[in-house]
Amino acid sequence: EYRKALESIEDLSTFDAYVLKADLHSRLKDYKGAVECLDAALLLKDDGEILQKKADALYMWAKLAYFPDGNFDLALDLIDRALEILPQGDESAEAWFLKGEIYQSMELHIDARRCFLKAENRLEELEILESQLAKFEQYSSDTLINITGIDFYRGMEPFSQGGLFDLAHDEQNEHDPDAVAVILDGETVGYVANSEYTLINDVKSASDIKGKIGDKSKAEVLFIFQNEFVIARVIF
Repeated sequence: EYRKALESIEDLSTFDAYVLKADLHSRLKDYKGAVECLDAALLLKDDGEILQKKADALYMWAKLAYFPDGNFDLALDLIDRALEILPQGDESAEAWFLKGEIYQSMELHIDARRCFLKAENRLEELEILESQLAKFEQYSSDTLINITGIDFYRGMEPFSQGGLFDLAHDEQNEHDPDAVAVILDGETVGYVANSEYTLINDVKSASDIKGKIGDKSKAEVLFIFQNEFVIARVIF
């Protein structure tokens, strides 16, 4: 039915015709066609409602056509085009959330976190995040690690800025042959992160540093990121 309706007005080139064709393309889940028709309508008249429809079509195009198939770069491009149209606030929340999901699928967890905070309009937390990320730049010349697995031991209790910990290979670790234990007073209190889910920003993995770890190697805690990640520099 929609296809027949589209065929019946295909040759019309008025503003209203382009808007109707865009609606029919959207109903057929042909969002590329919808955007093309909306662009044609906008050439004839600058209209805020049509811009909103274009943003909606771009969002659906990214969500249904590219994101499920793993075409993340194309999905991001469409979402960015939608966000250029949408004002910050409730109207853009869905687009920011989808962008966060795309980044999460790309394992770009910091970028995902930014998007989720924008989606929920938690701008104060976003400012805190950005100020904390600046600390990574401050220590960019150091070898940084994330200490993980702490909930299996003493939690955050042993960790504070400036704290020093021994690093040692854990040759008996059945789960990770590259495991590097973080030790305080002879007691394991965590491990150097070695999983894609716990590696953030530019931190090095246990596999990256294992070959450089010696008997006197230590980790110095620099800061706690997002109240969750213990970021330390390695002293070889």
